[in-house]
Amino acid sequence: MLKNQNSKKVIWVIGFPKSGNTWLSYLLSFSFNLRYIDYDDDLKTPKKKWIKNFTSGTLNHKSLKDYSYVKKTHKQKRGILNTNDYIFYMKRDPRDVYVSYNYFMKQKSSGFLGKIKYFIIGLFGKKIRIRWFFKKWQKHIEFWENDSIIIDYEDLLKYGHKYLHKKIKSLEKDIEINIIKEAIENFKFKKLSNGRSSGQEDSKNFFRKGISGDWKNKLSNQEIEEFKRLINRSNFQYDF
Repeated sequence: MLKNQNSKKVIWVIGFPKSGNTWLSYLLSFSFNLRYIDYDDDLKTPKKKWIKNFTSGTLNHKSLKDYSYVKKTHKQKRGILNTNDYIFYMKRDPRDVYVSYNYFMKQKSSGFLGKIKYFIIGLFGKKIRIRWFFKKWQKHIEFWENDSIIIDYEDLLKYGHKYLHKKIKSLEKDIEINIIKEAIENFKFKKLSNGRSSGQEDSKNFFRKGISGDWKNKLSNQEIEEFKRLINRSNFQYDF
């Protein structure tokens, strides 16, 4: 388990990139009234004033006792965590993650070396790149899942505050469901995306589309069959 010890406990949001980690971080920051920090990149800490206000840890409702921050990371390093920290792991359908990851790799905010590697792997064909991607995605989940409360992106999107309330109660039994409901309302896709409804796509926006199942519109039959083969060989279950 986690070895490092520190008196200041942290709520961690961890997940493979493009799995909805930022959205979950905002929701938990608001619900627990703890300041949100992007551990991997300080420059990505919210700049919009309304998001800053909601994730500052200075709201009127009570803060989660004995915890200091909500921190987000994609890293696979247990050494950054303290013994009593708490992890929420965001898991999303790998086909949708792959679609979002493809768009992300075309953006300026994605790292240069990562872009080059992704492009080179793609030269070997779609199947090879999907296999490479799926292996990374699977290893990331397996690295963290035994230490974490798993949050399914699709269930959070579908069931909202009721689903998140059940998950949060494992840590904080007394949290009011209305606070979580307010968090869901405050961080609706329409607000995060500057007015677009879920399903309206902006491929250059960090919050691109806000739906699940978009892989059906984006992947070729060949890509879908390769994902089907990989998923069927794994311990994960997703519908086709």
